Amino acid sequence: LAQSVFKWGEKHGQPAETLARYHPWFVALIIAAVEYGALGAQPDKGVDQFYESKAKQDNKPGVGLESVDFQLGLFAGLNTEQQKDLLEQTLSEVKTISAEFTQMIEAWRAGDLDALSELLFREADDYPHLMEVFLHQRNRHWVPELEAALLSGPTAMVLVGAGHLAGDQGLIALMKGRGFKIERV
Repeated sequence: LAQSVFKWGEKHGQPAETLARYHPWFVALIIAAVEYGALGAQPDKGVDQFYESKAKQDNKPGVGLESVDFQLGLFAGLNTEQQKDLLEQTLSEVKTISAEFTQMIEAWRAGDLDALSELLFREADDYPHLMEVFLHQRNRHWVPELEAALLSGPTAMVLVGAGHLAGDQGLIALMKGRGFKIERV
C-alpha cells in the first residue's frame, strides 16, 4: 500500500516523506482532492456552496446537519486497519475516476440514482465498515432532523451528497419508510 501511495505522490508532486507524516485517512483526502481537482471539481464551486451563498444573500436561515469537526472526527475515529482500507479504496477509485467523472455528473443531473449508485458504490461490498460509518449511520442520524425540518413549515430545502440518497439505507428509502412522499423535481 505504501508503494502505491508513494508512486501516486511522485506522479502528483507530493513527496513520499511528506505523505508518510500523515495518517492514512488524511492521505486519502489529499489524493481525492488532488484527483477531483484535476478533473475540474472545485469545493468552492459546489452546489452546497452556491445555495449557502444564495441563502445568505436572501437572508434565509440555514443550518448544517453536521459540523466540519464532526466530519473530521469520522475519519480520525477510524482504527488503523480501517484507515488503510479507506486509503486502498481511494487509490482504487482514482484509477477509474477520470473515465467515470462525466458519467457521474450526467447521472446526477438526470436524477438517475441507480446509475450514480453503481458508479459511487462499486466497491462498497469490499468495505462495509466504511459504508456504515460514512453513509448509513449518518443517514439514520439525519432522518429525525430532516423530518423535523420538513414538518416545521411549508418549505424546507435540504442539500446532501448524492451518495446519501440511493439504496435501501439511503435517505429516500428511510424517509419513505417514515411516510414521506418523495418526488424528484
